[in-house]
Amino acid sequence: MMDLNKCRISICEEPDARSINITGDAKAITGNVGYIKTRYLYKDLQTVYVDLLPIINTNDKLTISNLDNALIDRILVIPFTQRFVNKMNISILSSTQNIDNSSIKQANTMWQGSHIQIYAEALIHILIKNYQKDYTSLEIPQSVIHATKHFIMRCDHIARFLEKYIIDKNDNFAIPIDEVYSLYKGWFKNFVSTGALSYCLKDFRMDLIKYNIRIKSVMSSDHLVESIVGYRLAK
Repeated sequence: MMDLNKCRISICEEPDARSINITGDAKAITGNVGYIKTRYLYKDLQTVYVDLLPIINTNDKLTISNLDNALIDRILVIPFTQRFVNKMNISILSSTQNIDNSSIKQANTMWQGSHIQIYAEALIHILIKNYQKDYTSLEIPQSVIHATKHFIMRCDHIARFLEKYIIDKNDNFAIPIDEVYSLYKGWFKNFVSTGALSYCLKDFRMDLIKYNIRIKSVMSSDHLVESIVGYRLAK
């Protein structure tokens, strides 16, 4: 964090596959929080100013902890569909598999690793020149929109569950909320994690409200039952 003091852009190296999480720190460094406390190893805490755009290049999909709407709004996933192969390895590749494969490109080592530092001074001039152009009319490509939604849905278990099992009929049909919660717990155990689910009915209800699921108390027999109204459960 100390190295991020007053930075505007941070390009991160590829993280290890088993330690890739976007946590609350991502909100702190991107959300105009301004001053945060951090320190060098074995040093006292210092206050630094951090408000930047982090760019993470990775082959492994990241995971999100503490997901909320504020963090979702700051995520943009740009899919990279090309596969690079070193020129020296081209000759040993099977011609039937790769010669006509448009997704395979020859890797130019001149632009890899520490070599890029040689061109930093020239590249910053190009960056500044293009930064001054008017980009207000540009639209986000559909491939980026789909990749971002897929990435967020992968980490947002409630959203995945609702998209898969809840069908909006917009009528008066009521399903008890505890019945939907039981279905979610079974789905979570089968498709997310077999470990203990520290997620109570109250938390589930709050997430339903977050996604604008209609909830009301409906009379059943001789008592009121809190239910989702106007939906069906997919088979």
